[in-house]
Amino acid sequence: MYVFILLFSAFHLIPDLYRSGKIVLSPSFRTEYILTAVFAGITEEMVFRGMLLNTAMKEHDRRIAFFGNALMFLMIHFPIWLREGVFATYMTVFSFIQVMVLSLIFSCTFARSRCIVVPVILHAYWDILCFVFA
Repeated sequence: MYVFILLFSAFHLIPDLYRSGKIVLSPSFRTEYILTAVFAGITEEMVFRGMLLNTAMKEHDRRIAFFGNALMFLMIHFPIWLREGVFATYMTVFSFIQVMVLSLIFSCTFARSRCIVVPVILHAYWDILCFVFA
């Protein structure tokens, strides 16, 4: 889990350091976004890893279960992207792959740890970084 926390941090911080030579917080960040990130981490992980992935792993090969779960996880983000007007951009610059890779990371850490808390923490941490450094 700690490796992913370091990788997630680097993914968000290194581009800022490269572009401006310093770490810049998002001007639109508000502290209540932390609660949103934690809530999203808990609810999405309970559904996608706790319920759907567990069920799929009982009936299918692990790779098929992970990939199917990643596709479903990607699709729940479509309405948000449509509402925010970024759907076409995210699809054409391949940002959707990032969501699928994150889902695969969350699935692997859940399957390996057999503890839902691990992907919840990783998911919430990722979302917090997205809000803070967007």
